[in-house]
Amino acid sequence: MVGTILYMFISFVGGYTGYVLDYGYGARAFAMGSSYYGMSGDVISGAYNPASLGFLMENGLSVTYAPLEFDETFTSLVFSKVVSGNLNYAVFMAGLNTPGFEGRDLNNYHTGTYWFVQYGGGVSVGRRLSDPIALGIKIKFLYSRIRTDVGAGFGADAGMYYVFNDYLRGGLVLKNIIPMSVSYLGERERAPIGLISGWDIRPTSFLHFTVDFAYSPFYGFQTSFGGEGNFLDIFSVRGGINSREITGGIGVSRDYKNYTVKLDYSYAMPRGITVFHDMHRLSLTFNFGGYRVYAVSEPSVLSITDENAVAKIRLHINLPYRVNQWSLTIKTRGGEFVRKFEGKNTPPLVLMWDARDINGMIVPDGTYMYELRVVDEYGNEYVKTGKLVKVRLAL
Repeated sequence: MVGTILYMFISFVGGYTGYVLDYGYGARAFAMGSSYYGMSGDVISGAYNPASLGFLMENGLSVTYAPLEFDETFTSLVFSKVVSGNLNYAVFMAGLNTPGFEGRDLNNYHTGTYWFVQYGGGVSVGRRLSDPIALGIKIKFLYSRIRTDVGAGFGADAGMYYVFNDYLRGGLVLKNIIPMSVSYLGERERAPIGLISGWDIRPTSFLHFTVDFAYSPFYGFQTSFGGEGNFLDIFSVRGGINSREITGGIGVSRDYKNYTVKLDYSYAMPRGITVFHDMHRLSLTFNFGGYRVYAVSEPSVLSITDENAVAKIRLHINLPYRVNQWSLTIKTRGGEFVRKFEGKNTPPLVLMWDARDINGMIVPDGTYMYELRVVDEYGNEYVKTGKLVKVRLAL
């Protein structure tokens, strides 16, 4: 009796063998309806489509926490690493943990306390074969324990990713090309083979939409949708829908010289009957190193004198390929254009700015921002925005 109840519990929570590994990574993805198989360049995207790692440009670590129904908790972690311009990897882990609960037999006598835990993880590797296309493989493992009954297994997924143009990119993932098989409670479960096609549509630089089409003999055809709008380079609003839930969320990020910190939150309202209640997820992401561009001003506070003090703007550019063109735009905190430096091929290490605008007039007191935009020889674009220098009139 207890075994039957536990098995039903696993079926509801886990869905199918290895479901904990497909449930999702990152509050950003959750907020977009988990429609993430067409995404690339993000720390967590390699945990969905391994081929997207071929377009990874930054190292990163992302941790997600989600409290569920019955005091269960879901946690996930993804670490992504840039190895070269076209070969990168990610390590991912996910876990579902439940508190102990009382077991009862047919006569309602206490038979002990039971725990259910399920952990999984693996490694994704993606390689860019040419500028528009990449292939990847994901090796994954699963560990489950109910009381003293333990089951474990491993499997693999394969992926492809293609960048059509600046507005459209997409991927294809074949789930369980090596099916995961786990035995416990006298039952043997086998992960179903599935196919997922994910698309990322970017009509503008600050708005994009995602859609995933999935098929498996276990759940049939499913579709999920998501969208995201980025504002002021630091704030994002997201929404999505899938067969399980309607989702939404927000994200904030803060750029520093050579790293970025992001905090993401998502909320999900279940559709139909489910053991899950309304769900909240929270993610903390730290991006660092890899292929990045940024600028630093020396000094950070520029006092204007009769001798016309000058800010030395140092450009830090680390790319896998040669630079084709570059530009550095100086703006007010409100986004008004002030001055622009640009050129082709390798940029100078230092730019000199005399605190004057495009008309040669000394700018007023205030904090000035920058946008550094670099395009490599294959058309890949790298953009970094941030605080540049504070200008003030000397007393």
